[in-house]
Amino acid sequence: HNTLGGSGSFSVPAKSSYEFCMPSQSGAHFYTNSGDVFFAISTIDSDSYDNDAHDWGFSLTPESYLTVSATIGWGPGSNGAGNGSPAWVTAISPTTLYVDYDGDPTTGSLTDLAGNQYDIDYSLSAFESKRIYDLSDNDQTGMFLYTLDGTLISAAWGQDPATAAPGNPYLDFGTTVPPIRKVFAYKTFEHTTDNNSNGLI
Repeated sequence: HNTLGGSGSFSVPAKSSYEFCMPSQSGAHFYTNSGDVFFAISTIDSDSYDNDAHDWGFSLTPESYLTVSATIGWGPGSNGAGNGSPAWVTAISPTTLYVDYDGDPTTGSLTDLAGNQYDIDYSLSAFESKRIYDLSDNDQTGMFLYTLDGTLISAAWGQDPATAAPGNPYLDFGTTVPPIRKVFAYKTFEHTTDNNSNGLI
């Protein structure tokens, strides 16, 4: 399934590979009906005639690992002036994506429904590929991306062939952004020995 509302299928023989060309500005959900296990990567600007200027890739995140938020740990826009390496985000269903450029919920000109401050938000269609730049400092490092309605997102950081020029100062690489996993922990207790019979711990 992809952002254009299309769907289809293709066969991948065992221990081989299949190359699928994604439509520009879109994302997709790849899955098997049989439960067969597969591994997928995305390559950027990997065409057969002009792929030496903006060539990088990242691993696709399994659906079971997706979460409602992600943080760009290290994401400079370039090696100096310019901003050619944005955050790339897609959501599995229509949602509002909130962006906090510095990852600090006490800063930003806007306030979300949870009371946290942020910088900008975007309405995303399902599987839309959204490129997000922090234009305040041309650096996506520390950027926090999240939804509030439970919609799962996937993110990457890397060079944008549409804006980055070949060579310095632009960075010809990128990476998957690990989802932020929330862990819920609970404390319980059991009173087994009551030496003074007061019923208290």
